[in-house]
Amino acid sequence: MVKKSRGKLQHMLDALDEAMPDLIQAYPDNKDFWPAFNLLADPIQSAAGSNDFIWVLNQINDIQFKHNKPAPLPVVLRAYLSAP
Repeated sequence: MVKKSRGKLQHMLDALDEAMPDLIQAYPDNKDFWPAFNLLADPIQSAAGSNDFIWVLNQINDIQFKHNKPAPLPVVLRAYLSAP
């Protein structure tokens, strides 16, 4: 995948932030919410180059906290554990 500029990453993050209220309403149960959230968040992480990866993870965590949906396993740790 071609890595995106920080501006394009920010646009993707803004879209995720804007989608959160509808996502929370559509998936009120956490067991359903997190897979749906990850479908939106994972492509953003994949689009980040090495210089922006940690920044993207922190932005995603901020979005989660803003919407009172902190991850059961922080995004940074989840990304680390899933790395090859």
